Amino acid sequence: MNKDGIFKMRALSAVMLIIAAFCLFGASRTRAAEVTVLQVGDTYTIESDRTLGSDDFLSANWYSSDEDVLEIIGENYNREDCQIRAVGSSAGKVVRVYCEYEYVGVWPDVPGVYTGRLDYYFRVTADPPQAVSLPETAEITDASSITLTPTVEPEGSESACTWTSSDTTVAAVDSGGVVRGVSKGTAVITAETVNGLKASCTVTVKSSHACGDELEWSFEDGVLTISGAGGMYEYDGDTPWQECSEEIREIVVSEGVTSIGSYAFSYTAAEEVSLPESLEYIGREAFSGCNLTSIYIPSGVRVIEGDAFAAYSLQEINVSPDNSSFSSFDGVLFNKSMTALVRYPQGRKADGYAVGAFVKKIAHAAFYNTALKELYVPDSVAEIEYYGISTTGLTVYGTGGSAAQKAVEEYNSFLGEDKMYFAEEELPMVSVGIVSGKYGDTVKLPVVLSGNSGFANLNVEISYNPSLLRLVSAESVDFGALYTGGADMDSGVYNMSWDSAQNVAYNGVIGTLEFEIIGEDFFAVSPVGISFWHGIGGDYTDGIDVNFDENFNDINLRYMAGGVEVTPQTDLILPAGISQENGLSLTAELFSADTIDGVVIAAVYDENGLLLSVKLYDAAPSVDIEYGGDGGCEVALMWFYDMESLTPRCESARVPLGNVPKTPTV
Repeated sequence: MNKDGIFKMRALSAVMLIIAAFCLFGASRTRAAEVTVLQVGDTYTIESDRTLGSDDFLSANWYSSDEDVLEIIGENYNREDCQIRAVGSSAGKVVRVYCEYEYVGVWPDVPGVYTGRLDYYFRVTADPPQAVSLPETAEITDASSITLTPTVEPEGSESACTWTSSDTTVAAVDSGGVVRGVSKGTAVITAETVNGLKASCTVTVKSSHACGDELEWSFEDGVLTISGAGGMYEYDGDTPWQECSEEIREIVVSEGVTSIGSYAFSYTAAEEVSLPESLEYIGREAFSGCNLTSIYIPSGVRVIEGDAFAAYSLQEINVSPDNSSFSSFDGVLFNKSMTALVRYPQGRKADGYAVGAFVKKIAHAAFYNTALKELYVPDSVAEIEYYGISTTGLTVYGTGGSAAQKAVEEYNSFLGEDKMYFAEEELPMVSVGIVSGKYGDTVKLPVVLSGNSGFANLNVEISYNPSLLRLVSAESVDFGALYTGGADMDSGVYNMSWDSAQNVAYNGVIGTLEFEIIGEDFFAVSPVGISFWHGIGGDYTDGIDVNFDENFNDINLRYMAGGVEVTPQTDLILPAGISQENGLSLTAELFSADTIDGVVIAAVYDENGLLLSVKLYDAAPSVDIEYGGDGGCEVALMWFYDMESLTPRCESARVPLGNVPKTPTV
């Protein structure tokens, strides 16, 4: 044979080898289009088109791709034919039954063991259903999916369905009932059985960036933005922006947002935050663990839950003067009337602090885990809530038997060892008194020095709100030191100085401040602060070089603010301290030109103005009102002289409960 003939024979052999391989390993897969339909309960014999029992046959095994639909009957080893039974519906899907076999073959000059596979395809149906149902509703996001499974009756009926969506731009559905969210909205997903029965499910698709029913969040270049309208969801710890929490440097809550959920921004790296005037509610630990150094509370905020500002870096909390529930003084958070100290900033670096003489209550966790080493609590503080003072290593100064001593004892008892200390020592202190008056009155506040063992130079700075108080005069008591006063008396800051060539050991009233009350619609305490003189340029930052003895040693002064309690011309109820932490509640602050006695009635109304419940309380300067279990939309607070009187002492104070957020937890 010539070379051309040899070449042609080799080419033909190669082609035949390829054809043979295709026949052995690929031809059986062409059966995919041949689908046999069975009914549940049928038995069927697959008659193989190959002779598996020949001498060169080694083994054959039959398998079902879904044994819950088609099962192999009897032994399946070395069977030339296969018997199967339909035991369940395939719900419209194709099920494969296949045989894998081995045989000895001799291809020209290539003897060996070869494998092959035979594939057969089936669809199993059941009796038509008499009823079909789906869940009424379902929720997904635009980045998630859900599989809807129809329930057919009677059990075992044909469950294969065709699926449709009323709005594929909102939610799309495939042939297997898998619903995929596309965009925010609602769509009706319908399943139709083989005999025309239908069932529907209304699927609500929410934004994958939703943080409230009408709120969404976005994060870009270190800025987390909350936008939309309404309330934020309450969180148990994990928030949608958790993964980027360490990258967050600024938080912007847009106008229209009414509530910030619990733990919303806790333990982010946020250093700045801006809050809108629309904000009404700040949830528990909303900013705990943040890197904020200051925060500004806008006018609309009515509820601040426990530990909302438990941040070690926070140095000041400031409040809009138009806020009706809260106020701030020297960066410390108070209720509106200034009778309750709500929160001392944990991140403030000062070693000591004196609670103002106008404070009557220290709220829960107000001094929790601060950097303070000394805290002075005056006798005006009659109540300290649980954990109100709770700073390990703190020394609390006060009067024996006072609320302050009790708080220290309770804290140590809880820990099982002494971690706070109480002392009755009298500290060197300069303080301002507290007086009451009405709009237009002129009142006098004493400036008192106590615990003084001797000073040669004493410089203090008086601060006040010039829109509420006008400083008429500042006079010194003659006790043997030269007095000078300075600064503009309308500026809100006034300097008082006493100088002596030698130590003056006098204790008592050293001066008198005379103020005119000019805040016409203001009813609360207007603080008058006192501290060391900061210098004309504000360049004195520690006070050591302005208050000293004859040897120029620091006399270690503390400073306690006082103020003017502005009372109305007639009786008045001021609602404040609204909370929903342990059921909705609020505090009624009572102001009167006369004595405060009688009865306070809290009436809860529904949205139609119908009375739901009534509770009675003895009148006091501060009355805690509980209405957590009543529901309703509004609480009316009424103050009567006694139960027999039909005329209230003043107009009722109405508090809309609908504005206190009741947002879902996610």
